[in-house]
Amino acid sequence: MIFRGISFRLSNEAEKQEQALGFLWAFFAANYSVQDIQVLAHNRTKNYIEFVFGIADNGDIGGAFSFAENDAFLCNGFKEVLVPDKGWKTDEFQTNWHELLTKKGLAGDVSYQIVEGTMDGLRVKYTAQYPDLERLQLTDLDGVTRLYHMALGSPGCVWDDNYPDRELISQDLQAGDLYGIRNAKGEVIAAVAKDRDEEVDSLPFWTKEYAPGAELARLVVHEGWKNQGLARVLHIQMQKEMAKRGFHSVHFLVAEVNEPARRSYEALEYSFRGETDLFGHHYFCYEKRLSEV
Repeated sequence: MIFRGISFRLSNEAEKQEQALGFLWAFFAANYSVQDIQVLAHNRTKNYIEFVFGIADNGDIGGAFSFAENDAFLCNGFKEVLVPDKGWKTDEFQTNWHELLTKKGLAGDVSYQIVEGTMDGLRVKYTAQYPDLERLQLTDLDGVTRLYHMALGSPGCVWDDNYPDRELISQDLQAGDLYGIRNAKGEVIAAVAKDRDEEVDSLPFWTKEYAPGAELARLVVHEGWKNQGLARVLHIQMQKEMAKRGFHSVHFLVAEVNEPARRSYEALEYSFRGETDLFGHHYFCYEKRLSEV
């Protein structure tokens, strides 16, 4: 399911968040019927949370809106967000934003929340589900190869024309070790592999008590679907998948130059284990015990 709207990044500081939500709700209520307004809350980090203001049934929310820069929120423009099709529950809150935030709160243990305007106040739908992660097949080879090649040259990416190549991607698929998320059209828009690299697995940083551990590698998100938490979703879902496959921990390398990835992984409570030089680059090493998932 796709949720469409205008995206804002808000601070997790309670006063700033309430101020920003009150302002934005009033702004959109002045331009649309309150009963048509829907607000998606997702992509929560330690310091920020993303809110996407949309219209019921993904109606047109076009318009030349402009918002001055401030310390309460940042406007990211129009965005399409992939959200789960199932697992939604509804709470009938007849309340306003102040009461919702101070009394009910935006629960931290759910993945996505949608706040809808009603005649009497606000109604909240929520789910703890994430977009489905599936084991990809050889029929996905062409699409996934294009996805990886599109990432070449992007900020923080140290891949080149020789890595990951079509042969390696094919090996991942044949081994059943490449996983992905699809959009509503069935296209793979994000992928990650469970690697089989003895050189990485033999690094001295990994905790012996957490063995056997699985290496996660070659995580990629389509350029058009970045900045909506899909890399985070891949990690969360892969942790569950690796636990099902009998692994007690996951570990991975992230290039020193890939600052955005490093920030997101630390927010997922991975433990930093050390640094190493491999494959012509300097990497930071992270690990997480799966019993913590």
